Amino acid sequence: IRVKVVAVKDDGYIDIEGDGLELTLWHHDPDRLRSAFYVGGSAEWRPKYHVLYVVASGSFNLATREQVKPCKPTRRT
Repeated sequence: IRVKVVAVKDDGYIDIEGDGLELTLWHHDPDRLRSAFYVGGSAEWRPKYHVLYVVASGSFNLATREQVKPCKPTRRT
């Protein structure tokens, strides 16, 4: 599905819009996501795999809001 990237927020959330589609998803590295394309740029959303594909930069696996959980640091002994 061709989509337009509307916003990439500092907390990792990304807003995308397409034909009859509006999604807010999450990626762990918003700076890398920003550097892959400019806001307002086009990409392809591949819902079966939860992947945003950017032609010049490759694929980004994105999570839904329900899938995002706070990071739990590992304990070192």
